[in-house]
Amino acid sequence: MSPRFKDNLNCIGGLCGCGITWILSLLLMIGDLTEYGKRKVEGDTPDVFPVVVRVDDRAQIVWGDNLTQYLKEHPSYSFLIPENQTDIFKSQINSNTRAKLASSNSDSESGKPWDAFFTVKTIAPGKQAFKVYATWDDDRVNVGWYEATDSEIFPQQYTSYFGPGLMFTHGPIAALITAAIWIIVSRLIRRFRRRFAKPAEEHGA
Repeated sequence: MSPRFKDNLNCIGGLCGCGITWILSLLLMIGDLTEYGKRKVEGDTPDVFPVVVRVDDRAQIVWGDNLTQYLKEHPSYSFLIPENQTDIFKSQINSNTRAKLASSNSDSESGKPWDAFFTVKTIAPGKQAFKVYATWDDDRVNVGWYEATDSEIFPQQYTSYFGPGLMFTHGPIAALITAAIWIIVSRLIRRFRRRFAKPAEEHGA
C-alpha cells in the first residue's frame, strides 16, 4: 500500500468519523426536544393546541381556536376514547390527514392536519391523559398534552417548533462538540502511539 493511498484512506476515515459523530451529537441533542421543550399551558388554550374529539363512532383533531365552536355544532361530543376501541380511533385520526389524502382533497385550508397521531391512557375512572401530535405543516412539530373527562379538557403542556430550524440552532453546537471529541481522540491516539512505539524501539535496539 502506497503512502499516498494510505493517507487518502486515513482522510476518508477521519471525515466519515467526524460526520457520524456530528450526526449522533445532533440526534442526542434534539432527540428528546419534544419532551424537554414542552411548556405549561397557562391561561387560554393555544390556538393550534390539538384535541381529539369523538362524535359517536368518529374521532378527529380539533384545533384549540376552533374547539368551542365545534362543540356547539356537535353537542353529542366526547373527549374520552373507549379503551377497547383505541386502535380504531387512532387509525381514523391518522387516515383523516392531508398527508394520507394527498391524492384526493389536500386543501390546506380544510382544517385537517397534515399528520396526526395520539396516545391515551386511563388515569382514573372517567378520566384519561392524552398526548396528541398534530401538525398543519410537515416541517413543524406540534404536540399537546392534556387530561380529559367526557365533556371537559384540562390542557397541561404544549410545544411547537420548526423542525428544519433546529439545524441552524443545534447544528453549530453539535459541530463544536464533534471538534472537541476528535481533538481529544487524536491526542489520545498520538499518546498511545508514542507510548507503544518507545518499547518497540528499545527492543529493536
